[in-house]
This record gives sequence, structure tokens and C-alpha cells, in this order.
Amino acid sequence: MEAINGREESGEYDEAWITAAKARSAALTHAQLSRNDVEYTLAAVYSQKDSVYFLLEFETETAAYQYIIDALDGTIVEYEKRLL
Repeated sequence: MEAINGREESGEYDEAWITAAKARSAALTHAQLSRNDVEYTLAAVYSQKDSVYFLLEFETETAAYQYIIDALDGTIVEYEKRLL
């Protein structure tokens, strides 16, 4: 899942952005999980009001997580954890 929506592979990826791997790492670190603990259900890049964000959704056996991460600096803009 290195490419999100194919942008990194297709050349549409802006080099000013953090990488998809760094976005995933920020979310996992914040959630105190490792890559082996989760299954990704959604990974996308979207823009809103002149900003670009990574949208990541993943699940563990007990919870579902959603993260919105600023693609320029890796800041977690919003997150949600729901128990399953």
C-alpha cells in the first residue's frame, strides 16, 4: 500500500508532501499500534480548501480507527477510535 490512490506511482505525488509510509507511521504511533496489529480498510489522498490530506482507516480485532493527516507536515488533524 505504498501508493495511495496510485498517486505516488503515477507521478502525481507532490514531493512537498510526506510519504504514505510516514502518514501511516504517524497514525500507528499515535494509536500505539504496530503495522502487524492492523488491517487497512481505506487509504486515500484528498484536498479541501487548498490543503491536502491523507485519510487512513484501519482495524484491529477490537477497534476501528480513522485518521486525517496533513500531507505537508504529517500533523494529525483529526482521529477517531470506535470499539467493535
